[in-house]
Amino acid sequence: MIIDEQQRQAVITGHFNEFIYHEQQMGPWRFVMTLQFNEKGLITHQQDWIN
Repeated sequence: MIIDEQQRQAVITGHFNEFIYHEQQMGPWRFVMTLQFNEKGLITHQQDWIN
């Protein structure tokens, strides 16, 4: 996790565990999320990258 308080941005990495969706096995997957926050700490922009 990388947080830049001055720019109000965060980058988060992690992984989704395996799961079953409509009888199809999915995952595991890695992900990266970039978040932008406003002055109240609310997310104003989110971008997800999933492999």
